[in-house]
Amino acid sequence: MTQIHNLNQMPPRLRPNFESKVIASDGLMCIWVTVAAGTHTVAHQHPNEQVTWLRSGRMRYRIGDGEPVECGPDSVVHIPGGIEHEVWYVETCHYVEMFAPPRWDLYPSLKPAHPEAV
Repeated sequence: MTQIHNLNQMPPRLRPNFESKVIASDGLMCIWVTVAAGTHTVAHQHPNEQVTWLRSGRMRYRIGDGEPVECGPDSVVHIPGGIEHEVWYVETCHYVEMFAPPRWDLYPSLKPAHPEAV
């Protein structure tokens, strides 16, 4: 498995309003994301622990029963597995997101056929 990657050479993975570049192993997934202003990620939860580092832009995050909190550049958000959360993208955002274990549901084509080979 390649250990060093250049973001400019990684293939983009496109979903409506999102462009992502992904590296994944059996224990961790790291995603570089650009998302359009005005996008909303509906309330959801997953068993994966999540850390999001907002590099630029503004987003409002609601975690659990809390009120939405506006985050700006260099905000770091930690969401334990199983906690409901949702996001409103106030401006176009660039962020890095990490999941442990990986969120294969987001990128099923990246899931190795033989996890021990990762």
